[in-house]
Amino acid sequence: MLPRADDCWSQLINSTYWRTMRKIGLGVAVSFSWLMACSSDSATPASDQGDANAGADADVTADGGSDASTGPAPVYGVYFMHSEDPAHPETSDYMDPASWDTWVAGRKVLVKFAERMHTEGLTWDFQPDWNLTNAVLIREISRTVPDGHTTAEIDALLAESGGKNLYRYLSEDMGVQIDPHSHEAKAGGDAVAYNYADVAHLIEQTGVTPTGIVGGHVLSGSVYQNWPRFKAPVAANHDPSYTWTATAVIGGGTSSHVNETFGSGIWHPTEPGTAAIYDNYWLEDSASSLPAVGNWHAPEVDVLISQRAAAATVGAILVVTGTLDHSDLISAACGTLVEPNDRIADISKCDYDAGVTAVWNADVAPLLAHTTTGDVKILSFNGLLETWSTDFAKKAALCSGTACTRQFPTK
Repeated sequence: MLPRADDCWSQLINSTYWRTMRKIGLGVAVSFSWLMACSSDSATPASDQGDANAGADADVTADGGSDASTGPAPVYGVYFMHSEDPAHPETSDYMDPASWDTWVAGRKVLVKFAERMHTEGLTWDFQPDWNLTNAVLIREISRTVPDGHTTAEIDALLAESGGKNLYRYLSEDMGVQIDPHSHEAKAGGDAVAYNYADVAHLIEQTGVTPTGIVGGHVLSGSVYQNWPRFKAPVAANHDPSYTWTATAVIGGGTSSHVNETFGSGIWHPTEPGTAAIYDNYWLEDSASSLPAVGNWHAPEVDVLISQRAAAATVGAILVVTGTLDHSDLISAACGTLVEPNDRIADISKCDYDAGVTAVWNADVAPLLAHTTTGDVKILSFNGLLETWSTDFAKKAALCSGTACTRQFPTK
């Protein structure tokens, strides 16, 4: 499949560059780019070829690559925020009566954050698990409140979101894309876990149509979430008559996020087969219809910006994600959440505007600054997939620290 593969591999593993990138978790992605470049007519690695790759693809411009009038395509950035289940640190059980104040504070600060993003003209994706979603259904729609509280408090909260429940306000008024997110765990005394289809079903019951984005998954495909099953419609555990169809998987990571490898681009990952090998995930499966969006993180966007011209020569799409967390908003506004139940200490001391500003400055502004130079363009995940289709002809692409390839090793 790869001419001179043995020689290329020898060059790669004996290079100081590869050993360095391997230490920081980029060895797999870098290997693909190096091997593909090395296996071409020139033995010079792609990162050292300069203009030698120019014209390698006759359809570069049609695929979203370099154009003399517009220059290379920007790095496409997506902000997304998780709201987790109570098994996660600093995430309260929002249906626990003792967590009422934490739920209220979390709703208030999330509304203010969405309004700040909307004012700035930014689209983004919100990815809740069953925890907050059940609170929207039970507290806001069914208007069920614990002892010591009244429905007048619900009315006051709804007034802050145009009389709409939280999810409808985010979707209809703030333009937020709502994607299901699930660790596929049980809620409270439930006998059955909430899978992705269950969470999508809950979102739909709030009056919002969930996207087909799988909001995070374990890339080995061998443990919970088992991403290969998203190639077909998934039935809900709680109501098997309800099915949900995925359009893409994002946020691929290892279980507990250890020893992770990072890449930028969009491609169709290969199933692990009998061996749960993470590396298979980075191999293009041209027969698959389920794309994966790379997990390159915003703090390292400068690396991708430096590769814009190189990516254009092979028509590769560059993608970076800005990861946000609902619990970070709450703790920024109200102080460190109190263990063991991850609740705020005193709601009267919450400063929601200050919380939004803190998260904005730390997690939004650094990536956003690159939009003023044209190096980065912010999209939602659905917007990203549309751009990949219209401007890049859905060509598989993987980019690492110094190089991009459109011709993946195949399974």
